[in-house]
Amino acid sequence: MKKIIFLITAPIVFCISNAKAQSDSIPKEIYSFVQEMPRFPFGEDSMNRFIANHLIYPKAAKINKTEGTVVIQFVVDKGGSLVDFKILRDIGDGCGQAVLDVLKKMPYWISGKQRDKKVAVFVTLPVVFTL
Repeated sequence: MKKIIFLITAPIVFCISNAKAQSDSIPKEIYSFVQEMPRFPFGEDSMNRFIANHLIYPKAAKINKTEGTVVIQFVVDKGGSLVDFKILRDIGDGCGQAVLDVLKKMPYWISGKQRDKKVAVFVTLPVVFTL
């Protein structure tokens, strides 16, 4: 039986909230929605391929037949780096950590902009695990 991971292909969902930084590496002002939202270089299909090519279905999740949606929130900073990762919904058996590991390998994103100025923006990304 072949194990397959399917990713949500719907547009990225963006969290609606503001927050202040708790660390020096996290920007002090983080937007939830801006005029130009941050995006993965080469588009959403390219991002989905990147995740599918790098995501490893955890062994425990395979054994326990764990399926569902992991939801991760992170910040795309002014330089396009992904920082301040948070697992908002985890289905267990290492799936949340598997998604975090992939996101930490991603290339720089195209930064969000507000009034033609690069700004830090929250992004929420769902990833579906299906056996």
